[in-house]
Amino acid sequence: MKNYVPCPWSDNLANSTAISFVLLIGILITVIVILVLFYHRIPKEWLYWVLIPMIVVIGGSSVSCVAFAPRGVSVDDKEIILYRYMGKVTIPRSEITDIQPYPTKGTTIRLCGIGGCMGNVGLFRHPEIGNFTAYYTDPSRSYVIYRRSKRSIVITSVEPLE
Repeated sequence: MKNYVPCPWSDNLANSTAISFVLLIGILITVIVILVLFYHRIPKEWLYWVLIPMIVVIGGSSVSCVAFAPRGVSVDDKEIILYRYMGKVTIPRSEITDIQPYPTKGTTIRLCGIGGCMGNVGLFRHPEIGNFTAYYTDPSRSYVIYRRSKRSIVITSVEPLE
């Protein structure tokens, strides 16, 4: 059994994560300051229908980026386990038909998910792979895991998956 190996981050991911969190926290602090300073002047319906939902959406987005971010990979004879801050994704070896390096050519389209804040997580589409589930942090160190009857998965690993 191989030990747990952390998922490396690309420079682009580190930069986009920093920018995303600075913007999210800046917007959240601005909304809270407006709320505190102008609480008595703000119409109550504006408070309930605009400011509070903004706080919930921005806070929820930040928490989901962290919760679903890939942390590391563990590989053994029976399964490949991808660890996230919220749970893990287990891929049994019996489901795997092939493992290939992630193709660097072609455009990857995000269909639903997080793209660039703490990782690329969700449903994506690539011309060579088709639709796939992504849990990767560095495309140059990522692998496509093709499965029998399920959608392919892309994960990042320092060591080649075998």
